This record gives sequence, structure tokens and C-alpha cells, in this order.
Amino acid sequence: MRAIALAHEGDVMLDSAVGRGSTFSVRLPAVVTTHETEQSWHLS
Repeated sequence: MRAIALAHEGDVMLDSAVGRGSTFSVRLPAVVTTHETEQSWHLS
């Protein structure tokens, strides 16, 4: 999972505590395509 996130310029984080469990978070950068940019421009 970490290799995939890093390949997309993202990251994986882990928060873990005894008795509370573990939470894995994956962060990936948002990419705005030309179509989305044009659509946003028309809406504003």
C-alpha cells in the first residue's frame, strides 16, 4: 500500500494505541483535469 501511495506522490500514516486500535490513513494529491477546470470556470 505504501509503495502505491508513494508512486502517486502520496503517503501512508499509522496511528496506533493499545486498547484503542490502529488507524491507517492514505493521502494522495488531488489532480484537477482540464475538464474540471473548465467546468469550474463556467460555474463561477
